[in-house]
Amino acid sequence: MKIGMIGTGRMGRILAARMAEAHTVFLYDTDTAGAKKVADSLQLTAVASLAELDVDAVVLAVPDSAVGPCLAELKATVKSWKVFS
Repeated sequence: MKIGMIGTGRMGRILAARMAEAHTVFLYDTDTAGAKKVADSLQLTAVASLAELDVDAVVLAVPDSAVGPCLAELKATVKSWKVFS
């Protein structure tokens, strides 16, 4: 399964590392340089925008205050998403 991990803070890094053991994981964060750094350390791929994600599911590893804006941004891509938070 291809999974998009949104958020590359502590929780995002932990979840991405574990999920990458059995799935293909792509990372996204508004801090694109930080996402790239985490992706490189985990040997994963970082994307610069949500529109670049071509995945089966998305995991939100963001603070509660960012969930609403993330969902709005996902909706704006006009793609169909399975979202887990």
